[in-house]
This record gives sequence, C-alpha cells and structure tokens, in this order.
Amino acid sequence: MALNARIIVLCIGLLMISVALTPTLPVDAQGNASDEIKLFGWFAWWNFDTSKLYSKYKYFSHVSPFWFKVDDDGSVVPIKSIGDTFKNFVSFAQDKGIKVVPTVICHSSSLIKLILNNQTSRDVVEEIAKVVEAYGFDGVNIDFERVYSSDRQAFVSFLRRLKLRLKQIGDKEVSVDVFPKTRDVVTGYDYEKIAEVVDYVVIMAYDYHYPGGSPGPVAPIWWIQDIIEYALTKVPSNKLIIGIPAYGIDWPVGGTGKAVTYGSAISRAKALRVKVLYDYKEGEYHYSYTAGRRRHEVWFSGPASHLDRLKLIKKFGLKYVAVWYVGIEDSSFWNALDEVNRKNLSDIVIETYPKSCKGYERYEIKGRLEPGIPKAKIYVMYSLDNGATWILDKTVTTDNTGGFVYEFLPTKGGVYLVLFQWNGSEAYLGDYELVTIRVTLIQTKTYLTLKVNNTSPVVGSYVEISGKINPPIAGAQIDLYYSTDGSWIKISSVLADDKGEFKYVWRPQTEGKYCIKARYNGSKSYAPSEHTLTIEVQPKSSLKINLASHNISAVLGEWVKISGYVEPRMSVNLKIYFRPEYTSEWSFMCEISTNSSGEFAHLWKPYETGNYYVKVAFEGNPYWKPTYAILIVHVEEKREEMPIELILVLIIVAVAAALIVVKKLLIR
Repeated sequence: MALNARIIVLCIGLLMISVALTPTLPVDAQGNASDEIKLFGWFAWWNFDTSKLYSKYKYFSHVSPFWFKVDDDGSVVPIKSIGDTFKNFVSFAQDKGIKVVPTVICHSSSLIKLILNNQTSRDVVEEIAKVVEAYGFDGVNIDFERVYSSDRQAFVSFLRRLKLRLKQIGDKEVSVDVFPKTRDVVTGYDYEKIAEVVDYVVIMAYDYHYPGGSPGPVAPIWWIQDIIEYALTKVPSNKLIIGIPAYGIDWPVGGTGKAVTYGSAISRAKALRVKVLYDYKEGEYHYSYTAGRRRHEVWFSGPASHLDRLKLIKKFGLKYVAVWYVGIEDSSFWNALDEVNRKNLSDIVIETYPKSCKGYERYEIKGRLEPGIPKAKIYVMYSLDNGATWILDKTVTTDNTGGFVYEFLPTKGGVYLVLFQWNGSEAYLGDYELVTIRVTLIQTKTYLTLKVNNTSPVVGSYVEISGKINPPIAGAQIDLYYSTDGSWIKISSVLADDKGEFKYVWRPQTEGKYCIKARYNGSKSYAPSEHTLTIEVQPKSSLKINLASHNISAVLGEWVKISGYVEPRMSVNLKIYFRPEYTSEWSFMCEISTNSSGEFAHLWKPYETGNYYVKVAFEGNPYWKPTYAILIVHVEEKREEMPIELILVLIIVAVAAALIVVKKLLIR
C-alpha cells in the first residue's frame, strides 16, 4: 500500500513538472490554445487603416496603435486626438478577444535617460498607468529607441516598476520593442533581464539597410535567422515576437532613401519597364533605374519575402509575428500567413556538394526533402551573375525516402549559385536551398579568326564565310550568327577540319549593315572564344530593257519581230509573254538570251487579229532587280490583191477606149 502511494505521488510530481515546463501557447478569441502564428499589429497614427482589423481580425492576437508619446516633462499624451474612429477600433478588437496595447514612444536618448533616472517632473510610469486605465487598454507597448548602453540596468528597473504598477489595475501586459542583435554585445537592451520582467520582447528585425545608409536589403532572411537564433538563447520562445517590415526603400545612389510599398515599387518598375529580381540569398525583391541622370536602387518586401520570413518564424516554433506597419502590406502577406498556418513545413537539406571544383567534371550533389517526402519534383537552377538571371538546368525527383541526387556538370568558370526549389503541395509548404560553388576551368586559350570573300555583297548574293581556330581543333563546332539590330540570329554550325579551318556559304536577304560572329563554346580542355566582323550588304542594281519599238502594226499570218537591248549591255536571260487585249492573263511565249552586247530579237506570228500586249521581262538575279518592258502589236486581216494579168487587160481596154474617143474627135 505504501509503495503504491509513493508511485502515485511520483507520477503526480512528474506530471506537474511536465506541465510547468510546457511553453505557453497563444490563446485565440475563444480562449483555446492555438498553434497558429498570430499577428502583433502596429497601426500608425498617420495611416490609420482600421479596415485591416475589421476584415482580418482572425489573424490578430494584439493590436498596437502607434499613438502616444512622452513629452519632455514626462507626461504621456496622444500624438493624434482620440476620436470615435479610434474608440470603435479599440471596442471592436476587444470584442473579438484581441488585446489592445498602444505604443508609447520616446526616441530621444537624452530624454530616455531623464525618464529612467526619475528626473522628469512627471512620473512616466504613473502617466502610462493613467492612460491604460482611462481608456481600458489591455496593456502597453514600450518603444524607447536608442537607450544608452550605460542605462541598460535602469531600463530594466523602469520596466519592472511599470509591470508592477499595471498589475495593480488589472492583468495588463507590457511588451517592449528592442533593436536587433545577433551576438552578445553591450547595448541599452539586455534581452535576458528584460524578458524576466515583461510579457513580450518585440525585436525590430529591419533596417539592416536604412534610408540614410547604403542601398541593400532592409531585412535579409539570413540576418533574421541569426537574430532569432541569438534571441532564443536569452528570451523564452513564448515571449519572443519578431517584427518584420512590410515596406522597402528607394535610394538615389549617394543620397537618402525613401520608404516605398510593394505596390508602389512594382508600379514604378512596370512604368519604367525594368526587371524586378528576387534575391534568394537576401529574401527580398530589388531593381535599379535611372531618373534625372541619377541611378536609383530599390529593395522591398513582397510575396516570397513574407512567405520565407513566416516559414522561418514557424521553423523556430515562435507563435507571434509583428509587422511594421499594418496598412502598407500587400495582400500576399495575408495569403502567406494563412498558408503557413494551414500547412506543414518542408525542408530541403543539401547533404553533400563541392564548395569548389573543376570545370567539365561531373559531381554528385545529394540532398533530402524533409520530412521524407517521396516523388516530389525538385527544380534545379543556377546563376553565374549573382542571381541576376537564372537558368533551369533540370528537375530531379525524390525517391521513396525523400532523397535526391543531382549531377552537376559545370562548363564555365566562376561562382555558381545553385538553387534547389520545391513548390510544395496541399499538405506541405514549399522550400528552397541555395548553395555556392566556385568552379575553376583549366583550359588552353583559343583564338578564332574570321573573314568573308566580299565585305560589300549585293543583297541575295552568296557570301563565303571562312575562318580558323587556333590551336587547330579537328571537329570543333563553330557556331555562326548574324545581327542587324543587336540581337543574334543563328546562321548555322560548322565543324573545323584537321587544320582548324571552317567554311560556310550564306546568302543575306536584306540590305544594310550586318555583324557576323563565329563562336566556339569551349570544352574541357579548350577555352571558348569568338570573333566578329561587319559587312555592308548593298541593294540590287536596276536593269533597263529598251525596245526597238513600243508600237508595231502587223498583218495576220506574218512574222512580227520583237527586238531591243538591255542596259547595261550584257548577257542576261529574258522571258517574253503575250496576251490579247480582251484578257488579263499572260501566256508564255519563249525564253531568250541577250548577246554580249545586250541585244535580243525574236520572231513571233500572231494567231488572230486585234491588239496584243507583249511583255519582255527580266526576272532578276542576285545582283539585278526584276524589270520588264511592254510593246503593243496591232494585227489586221490580210488584204486580197488583183492578179497582174487582169490589171494588164484593164489597162489595154482603157487605152483602146481612149484612142477611139480621140479618133472620133479628129474626124469631126
């Protein structure tokens, strides 16, 4: 009996210890423990977008209107008057179980020092307590920025006194905004001591690059990870809130940057037709542009940024996120928060890869998609320009245990960024992993020479492109291209012979300036090389056909001579066509050639009377434009002639008659 009692007591004791060690989870509006990430939302007084609370209230655990400040005498006063909009906002939030903890700000290090050493005429702790009690707030968020490191202990004492004072008027919360740290450095914010006193420590994980500094990411993802990892060594996870930005910054190079939203940054990029890039290493979007002869660089948060940051917060088991500030975020933030709360995490783990290697050698990169997700399609991309452009190399599929192997075969020297990306599923969030590989090419230098047989060919004529690669590489593939507007169009590929020589005959189809390029793409042993030259393709010349006559009369059944010459006088092929006047269809007559003097002649016999059109045509060649000349032939019926014998008889009769008449006249 005594032994059983001891066992029962021991079990109860272990159960109590287990409960005591279990971290506190956030509680939803109905008082139920929740594993979802909830939002600690700052609302700025200058852009008080209450619609976000009314439409998105299910995502919030706290709202913190950025509304009160500490004056020089220590009094805590509203920055903006408190009207019905503010009161309705507070009432709505509390009705939904959302805690209202307005932010009290003081950004003057000297005033903060006076406050912490009780040297203001009014007691700031009492002033805050009055505000919280007067408006029925659920606590307060302290935003004392730039606390001197020498005042760090005084700051903790101030917070302890504030927490005790607010406890006297109810179960009121105290949260504190602190600057980010990634290692033990002495600042005005002692994370560990502060966490012992307050309910929440809110780390403002942004302004890594700030308006007055150099351009760059506002909150790089690797930096946020470093911040969380360090903070968790000082602050319990259930008290830690990570503040992330919803804004970006547009810097004129050498000047002070201005805040931008995702929407305004994207609109400007579209208007200027500049490419927006996502930096996978930094976790932010960026682009550059020129305005008024001044270069600008823009970095900002967007859909992928929100998702990456929220996944990181979930990965470390944190239950809250703060955003600066509610009202400027785009809809993708809410989509990301919803997706992260709805799905499980996945994790691409690269187990083995070469940090440096040689070109044209094969290397296996092995990885896993945790937690052992089978038959998942992993996209593998690489970049050689630090992420400005990405090339999809191939896709690999995970095996039944989530493992995968990618064969890396670099063909260029330099720093490769290799990205492994999975787009997720209905149950799992997507993930990506980036590795950096430095590739060295040990290659013999090559040189290409290029020439053409005619640098001023006529359009449509043949151009012989030839060249040589040195040292001679038998079978080397030489790619030939041409360009008339800066974009390269492939002509063909040719193989070099044993001497490294190559040749190709090409026919340009339009006149103008052409750049011709020969390129060798290299191999394991030989480096790539290329050579370009320029030719000017001339328009075709005009040929003139001169006819001996443009109007001929002929008799049906007799031969008609069609003749003339061409200018310049030379030998060419001509085709002759004809058509009667009553039809529009040409009939082929014949093909003839001019002699060396350019002269031609042809005999033709029309088959009916009427008007004929005869066309003498030159149909063109690589050097001369097509042309033609027209003549008209009038064909009449052949007239019947009187026989010569009859004509003689008639003459004799006429003479005889005349003689008779003369004789009679003489007799009288």
